[in-house]
Amino acid sequence: MSKKIISLTYLKKISPKLYRVAYLYRINLKYINLLFYPKENSIIVRWDGHELRCGFADRLKGIISAYELSKITNRTFKMLFNEPVKLERYLIPKFNWLVAPSDLEWNFYTTKFIWNFNRKHQWKQDLDIVKKRGMFNKKIFWYHNVNILPFVYNTTQQEIEDLWRKNFWELFEFSDEVIIFSKLSFEKQCNCVFHLRFAGILGDFDDEIKTRLNDEEIILIMNQCLNFIMNYAVQNSITEFAIVTDSINFIAFVKDIINSERLKYFKIYLNNKITQNLVHFQKTNEQNVLETFADFYYMSQAKHVIGVGNSNMYKGVFAYYAAVIGGAEYEYVAI
Repeated sequence: MSKKIISLTYLKKISPKLYRVAYLYRINLKYINLLFYPKENSIIVRWDGHELRCGFADRLKGIISAYELSKITNRTFKMLFNEPVKLERYLIPKFNWLVAPSDLEWNFYTTKFIWNFNRKHQWKQDLDIVKKRGMFNKKIFWYHNVNILPFVYNTTQQEIEDLWRKNFWELFEFSDEVIIFSKLSFEKQCNCVFHLRFAGILGDFDDEIKTRLNDEEIILIMNQCLNFIMNYAVQNSITEFAIVTDSINFIAFVKDIINSERLKYFKIYLNNKITQNLVHFQKTNEQNVLETFADFYYMSQAKHVIGVGNSNMYKGVFAYYAAVIGGAEYEYVAI
């Protein structure tokens, strides 16, 4: 009887759990050190190109969760974030959380891997692993995109957001490059910001949403979004606001009519430095990332952020967490 070699692809079909273990062992094989014994208990966030598809906000959820757990379990917090770019270029560390080569060393008896993408029900299992002490849990590698703070703490959403904001500013500050680029991108910092994530449905780029609209539908949805913004502004006595979006086509659409009779009662600010559509974070480049962080910073400085979308658009949490770190009021309106 011929022996069949079990490949990772085959293992994924018969046992996703064993597949994850085998996959994590394989991608970290070059760092294995059987004689290694950590001097301290640590949790190390990993965004190094081997994780599942995640946007920036999803990555941030995993980071903030790991940092909070490091504090309540007295673990050293470290992070490797080098894909698709090095995070420290855009978010400056408030303390040294950058990994050294020795931080990536591991072995089977001192290290645990936690792999959790979108499985909120797994939070208690993750927490128990982090809280457990002893030689078998000295080092934890954290591949994670779930915000577990609402599960760990039985409290109000406002208190969770306050804690989230506190943790963010304990970890990071925006780089001068991001702040300067954001100020150059928008002529003025507005108190009110509308955020729209089209994710490619306007036909200007490919993203995770597969819906494609024809030219008539594209014009219809752009008018629908702009009409909602105008009506919202009128109803709330707002005459000055900014629009943040991932679509060059929508920016061009608004610019074409910004001085028209239709918009004469409003002062609208748009990103005038955007050079390309803001594609998904995992498929991005350095210029695109800079524009993404500039938008994130800009919204964090507002007082009121309104997410706008319909069933074809991508809701996401990018604008929400920008509002959270800035202490701004946030609402999402489905139109």
